[in-house]
Amino acid sequence: MFVSSDLSSVIVDIGTETFKIGYSDKEYPMHYNSSKTFKNDFTSPVQSSTIHNIDSYISLMTSHLPLDTSYLLISENTFEDENIKERILSEVMEKSLASSLMFSKSSILDTFSYGKTTSINIVISGGSTQIVSVVDGYITCRKKIEYGCEDISKKYLEKINKEKIKQKFDSINKNGCINDNNTNEGLLNFKKLEYARFKKEDFYKKENNIQQFLYLHDKILKITDYLEDILQSNSPDRKFDLLNNILISGGGSLIPNITNLLEKNISEKISKNNFCIFNQPSLFHTFFGGAVMGNIGSFKALNIGKADYIECGVNILKRKNYSWVLNKP
Repeated sequence: MFVSSDLSSVIVDIGTETFKIGYSDKEYPMHYNSSKTFKNDFTSPVQSSTIHNIDSYISLMTSHLPLDTSYLLISENTFEDENIKERILSEVMEKSLASSLMFSKSSILDTFSYGKTTSINIVISGGSTQIVSVVDGYITCRKKIEYGCEDISKKYLEKINKEKIKQKFDSINKNGCINDNNTNEGLLNFKKLEYARFKKEDFYKKENNIQQFLYLHDKILKITDYLEDILQSNSPDRKFDLLNNILISGGGSLIPNITNLLEKNISEKISKNNFCIFNQPSLFHTFFGGAVMGNIGSFKALNIGKADYIECGVNILKRKNYSWVLNKP
């Protein structure tokens, strides 16, 4: 066991579109930026919400970790491969990046960010949309739609005036500091997508065309098709608690009218009255949930310390049962 003290934890949340790293006792992360890094092209180490390139993931994490990191809490995606944790644990301990380490599923942290331990968590993140039931801090069922905020950005980019975009970014080819044509094309595509990611916020504020809105978000609105499966996978006595604690998290929580649209769909397909949806629009639900967990002493006692790692190696993950998932599909 790792003996905890009053030091704050460092939270790491690396997603498909953005990453957040910072202290649990601060209001916001100290690092918040695009997850995409350059190696032949601009790509994120996380694709469709799960780690695609572990080396790039570790490089991004280590280059932004504070030097005084003691307790490290890493948010892992709800659908992440369990074996990935072994590589991350080895890197942290072998390179002494932190004195102790803990993993937690992102959906659990999202639930904690709302001050709850039981919920149906609708996560609309950069790389995917997930519908996850959390009961007493454990994941009991999970479903995934391969469509997220990055896909919305790409679709929105298709709708933006092409000539305007061309004029705006032509200067990159003329004045870019990188001379290789292929590299410039990759940089141009990256800049366009980042531009669309920010410009769609203007669309959310001004656009009232429902056809345009549904064009961008039609796949996300299929969430309710999975809710019945989620409810049936849990015990009947939990149905009331779950339906009355439906949470929206991730960047998609900022989508205007998303709460009203989901309420309409749920009332038509599942339950007319006995449900309640909570939406506190934010880009930082997972980070805030990590801050909640990172500041609780009893959770710190669950951390993996160097002595644990020296004694058991990566097998300590199995001893501490760090999956947090019941009824795995």
